Amino acid sequence: MTSLTLQPHKKTLSAKWVWAIILFTWIIKSIVASGTELSNDEVYYVQYGFYPEWNYFDHPPLVGLCIRFSTLGMMLKQEWFIRLSGLIFSLANMYLIFKTTALLKNKNAGYLAALLYNSSIYANVITGLLILPDTPMLFFWLLSLYYAVKIFASEKGYAIPKKYFFLLSLSIGLCMLSKIHGVLIWGCLGFYVLFFDRRWLRVKWIYASFFLSLIFLAPIIGWNIANHFMTFQYHGGRVSEHGFHLQTDSFLREIFGGFLYQNPVNYVLYVIAVAACIRGGIRLNQRKKIFLLCMSLPVIALFLGLSLFMDTLPHWSGPGFCALIILTAIYLTDKLLNNHFFIPRSVVAANALVIVGLIAAFILVDFAPVNLGNKDEKKLGEFDFTLDMMGWKKFGKDFKTLVQSDSATHATNGPVTVISNKWFPASHLDLYVARPNNYNFLAIGEVHDIHQFYFINQTKPALQKGNDAYYITTTNFFNDPLPIYKDKFGSIDEPVKIPQYKSGKLMRYFLVYRCRGAKENLQ
Repeated sequence: MTSLTLQPHKKTLSAKWVWAIILFTWIIKSIVASGTELSNDEVYYVQYGFYPEWNYFDHPPLVGLCIRFSTLGMMLKQEWFIRLSGLIFSLANMYLIFKTTALLKNKNAGYLAALLYNSSIYANVITGLLILPDTPMLFFWLLSLYYAVKIFASEKGYAIPKKYFFLLSLSIGLCMLSKIHGVLIWGCLGFYVLFFDRRWLRVKWIYASFFLSLIFLAPIIGWNIANHFMTFQYHGGRVSEHGFHLQTDSFLREIFGGFLYQNPVNYVLYVIAVAACIRGGIRLNQRKKIFLLCMSLPVIALFLGLSLFMDTLPHWSGPGFCALIILTAIYLTDKLLNNHFFIPRSVVAANALVIVGLIAAFILVDFAPVNLGNKDEKKLGEFDFTLDMMGWKKFGKDFKTLVQSDSATHATNGPVTVISNKWFPASHLDLYVARPNNYNFLAIGEVHDIHQFYFINQTKPALQKGNDAYYITTTNFFNDPLPIYKDKFGSIDEPVKIPQYKSGKLMRYFLVYRCRGAKENLQ
């Protein structure tokens, strides 16, 4: 099986093909980034860009700063500019993993590591196309890994320039400021030092680097102290929600999700490489092999273990696979004949799979007249994930027409206000419906449902007593406003149904409820 997987092409491919494949993939990603609307998570993090804070309900602030920077202070609201950080970081990340792998082995291994990264769905699509907290986090994770290799896997032993300890603390600190998962880098380094190389405990600069990186947690901790530790309560609630009971469905989702997110071809290669490493089948210094395993397997094992007791998401363990990409690239390099560089068929297949998948996903989301969800009219489109990323701009125009008609007939009272009771679709409604038309938007609901909108609401004018509002929901994610708002409004009309089509195919309905006569000022 191994020899078949690693068999080279009949025609040898030179290193220039590596960058050609990467550039072609990047162009495809750019087209997708500009041609699809934002997903639920992405459009929510756009709110971070509109409202800079030291910390947010869900995550630290760096993803918001990335969006704010790439959109020139939120002036450029097109999807491509919002996602630009991911596109730029993906190229920087491939260069970083190339440099790190070349440092451990040679340039041939670096080229293969860059291609393996390019073909990782988590690394190059989820964080390299979409804009999420993982986007800046993965860049600083790889930067931290690069400096960690400079320190802990150096040929110089313990005579390491002090600047590398400082740069390590800086990169880990910024990684934690992107997503709190960044603290796991210290966990991996601690695991390696405590169990495999305790002599590092005598190096004082390790401790200086650790405590210096903790300074970056100050904004997160300070914000939470001022706001009743909301972030920690929210994420902690994910565990306590189900208690500590075995959840086999979550565990299986973590395994199969990781298999898909990493690219099935890559995942098989990782398993082969780890097995070869354990058997001594990789020509690399033993200390370096142990270091790479310590920077990967503990992260993967941690989230596999957590998935037994709580709902986890497969991308949480994604950073742990970065070191496995390096290990696998080194293993593949050992198979090169006479050190003559070629791209193994398996790596070509993995990259082809991602490119074809990106093109197919773009067509499916924007053009394919196929409803992947529920066909019942009351729940039309339910479970169709493609609807998260299309149709919102068109609905914004349709809704404006409805509002203009209501204004002409004086059918509603007060300034136009759009409301929602959950962070999604609230974020879509704010960006694609309310803002383009200069309507007021409020998310009115429980804190655990509206998340950061709890704080955003406080910067906006309240819905005044006696005024009306438009509540908007969809058939694919229906929330009945009657049980939610019956005590807040005098009456709620029957909904206006606005259909959404894709290439002539009915996909879902937007439901617009006129909520009349607020009983009190609502914020």
